[in-house]
Amino acid sequence: MDINKRIFSVIVCVNLLFNGTAFAQTMVKSLSLPQVIQLAKDQSLDSYVARNKYIGSYWQYRTYKADYLPSISLDATLPDLNRSIVRQLQDDGTDKFVSQKTLSNYGGLSISQNVGFTGGALSVKSELERVDLLDMEGESSSYRAIPLSLTYVQPLFAFNPYRWDRKIEPLKFEEAKKNYLAELEGIAQKAVDLFYDQMLDQINLRMAETNYANADTIYKIAQGRYNIGTIAQNELLQTELSFLNAGSSLNEARLNQEVSRARLRSFLGYNEKMDLNLVLSDEIPQFEVDVVKAKELALANNPLMFGLKLEEMQAERQVAQARAENRFRADLNASFGLNQSGASLKKAYQSPEDWERLRVGLSIPILDWGKGKGKYRIAQSNREVARLSVRQSAVDFEQNVYLQVMRFNMQDEQLSIAIKADAIAQSRYEVTKSRYFIGKVGVLDLNVALTEKDQAKRAYVEALRRYWSCYYSVRKLTLFDFQNQVSLQQNFDDILN
Repeated sequence: MDINKRIFSVIVCVNLLFNGTAFAQTMVKSLSLPQVIQLAKDQSLDSYVARNKYIGSYWQYRTYKADYLPSISLDATLPDLNRSIVRQLQDDGTDKFVSQKTLSNYGGLSISQNVGFTGGALSVKSELERVDLLDMEGESSSYRAIPLSLTYVQPLFAFNPYRWDRKIEPLKFEEAKKNYLAELEGIAQKAVDLFYDQMLDQINLRMAETNYANADTIYKIAQGRYNIGTIAQNELLQTELSFLNAGSSLNEARLNQEVSRARLRSFLGYNEKMDLNLVLSDEIPQFEVDVVKAKELALANNPLMFGLKLEEMQAERQVAQARAENRFRADLNASFGLNQSGASLKKAYQSPEDWERLRVGLSIPILDWGKGKGKYRIAQSNREVARLSVRQSAVDFEQNVYLQVMRFNMQDEQLSIAIKADAIAQSRYEVTKSRYFIGKVGVLDLNVALTEKDQAKRAYVEALRRYWSCYYSVRKLTLFDFQNQVSLQQNFDDILN
């Protein structure tokens, strides 16, 4: 016996040690719904993806803006060695092939600027080149310098992409901002669902534990009554079956609780060492959303409307491009500068001479078998399809806003009904349980009251879920906080840091 007691004591100590270590390693964090939503917006994987999508759009916009800023480039060839056989004019007027070996070095610094209004390009350039003739008698080096040259290239009667980019790119960037705000509200919606998933499982577990304890008590009472002959065996078996079912429900509730807790924990970016305890708040803000105001805000703020505008504008751009490409093209190239050459670097910059160049190139389609006209007609057809699609999408969007607002405005009444039903079902169960203890009602009545109590509690939690889910759905559509009557804002500069 002493040996068995010692073994048992060792086992108990080991269990306490491991359980204490596990407890020390696990942190318990109590969270309300607003805290869960804020954590989801700050540190969830979804928020990280949303931020990086916005950052990508930001740099795309910066790239577009850079097209309208001067660009500076340095071109150099250091060195260029060329050994070949070339034709050379002799003194007697005949040609002769001779071997020639040259070494050249080139450097050029240029500043270029796109002209968005006209679609042309202006550049300023300075160049210096040196050529050395190797294996030749006499002077073997020469320089060519262009201290300054101006060049302007202008397409005539051509499609101007810069003109359309000035309309489209700012709209795309604004759409990216609105998309980010809308995605944050979508994250809040997901947080609401996961919060109430765990909250419902948390409440189910509490109810299962209470029901199991009550079922155990009732079963023991039924056994006593059966032994003294006050109830039939059928009622005893019914209470035993209820007790077994309560045990099964308790095990299932524990498993569901762990699953929903793990999902929420993963969504918020926590590992298994964080144990979340959710706090249910009964405080619900009392307000209604004005349908007309919600429609106006949704049409002005929702990224879908920006996307529809972009879709129509892109179709217009395609038509303009197809129209321009269906007619003749002309390019104007005008250059002016100073240049000089000499045997030394100093002479190459002395008394530079001016040089000019003007060139107009034409490209006239004579026969393309209707390909250009076909592209133009296709672009026109696509534009009409885009316009009809945009109108229909706008109508559907307005209808969706109306339905979501009306659904939210109904939730106050639905929640009030659920609260009353929960309180009534709870009181009815307590009364029925007390009457069962004194033998006034049977076990079937008690089981019905128990089922209605649990259903009412679940319905109350589901009503809370629908309320907040509908609210954040309206916020996502309008990008407006109707509770505080402010537009949703974000410091986008902080996202880039």
